[in-house]
Amino acid sequence: MTWQPPKTPYLTIDCIIRYKEGIVLVERRYPPKGWALPGGFVDVGETVEDAVRREMFEETGLTLANLKQFHVYSDPDRDPRMHTVSMVFTADGEGELKGGSDAKVAKVFKLDGLPEEICFDHRKIIEDCLVNKENLSSFANIKGIMREIEIHKLIEDAKDDFNKKFAGRKCGKYSGALTVEYIKSELEKQGIKTSPRDVFIEGLDIEIDLIIPRRGVKPKYGLLYRPQDILAVLEIKNWGSFGKRTIEPLKRNFRKIHDLNDRIYCAYITLTEREGSPQAITSSNLGFPAYTLTRSGRKSIVTSTGELGKLIEKLREIVQAS
Repeated sequence: MTWQPPKTPYLTIDCIIRYKEGIVLVERRYPPKGWALPGGFVDVGETVEDAVRREMFEETGLTLANLKQFHVYSDPDRDPRMHTVSMVFTADGEGELKGGSDAKVAKVFKLDGLPEEICFDHRKIIEDCLVNKENLSSFANIKGIMREIEIHKLIEDAKDDFNKKFAGRKCGKYSGALTVEYIKSELEKQGIKTSPRDVFIEGLDIEIDLIIPRRGVKPKYGLLYRPQDILAVLEIKNWGSFGKRTIEPLKRNFRKIHDLNDRIYCAYITLTEREGSPQAITSSNLGFPAYTLTRSGRKSIVTSTGELGKLIEKLREIVQAS
């Protein structure tokens, strides 16, 4: 009996290329079609480093500087065609960007403006890379960095730490308070002044998670705002809704706020929603703007939506117009 080599997964490489103010994605020429990180198969007799430099030049026209190995991805279901194992790299791209070989188009995307549909597990790869502390500094010069996943991870770690002290029992109020504090912190980092957490509006017996006040406004007793001094009201949740019993009270509260001042921008924000949930709150079923920052999908993989950037852009617009 002669020895036969075992059947093993196919070895591939992918690369997150920093280029100008974003990262490079390619539109695939062959199925599965869509946007993806540039990459390909390692040839026999080739090192992974040689393969990544070759594939990147073929698909994007770029040469690579500061090439570093990031991580290996080996989930048998990551590629619908076959079992592949990918060695993922990060690098800076140099030269003129142009699609070639298996890539129909090569394009730069800001990190808060990635396509909704990205092939394989490439969205997860990008997000894993951006929350890895060793990579943060190398991506710091790219505008629009996705903060949703980082915020999600920080909150989940803080929740786990808190719950350990109670034999694993979960505290919903703590989760909610943490989420509001992290969103507040992120808005203020972006230059958007907010109220303290849990404040009130004159004429309403409703507790408000966060208010965006007009410049220079000081609330009465540190927590009571006049309707005419408010630019935006934000209702913030850690996890998705429970259908009508969440949506209907929220609608009523936002309508009461509009009865006092219909110029107030009322918005609902949830940190995480289950992918495809029929009970999810949307702008359509709420009748007011709704933002979902991350989605929890198959195997509890959390993906970013890019909606934090849209929220920040909208609030900046409101503040600047006031």
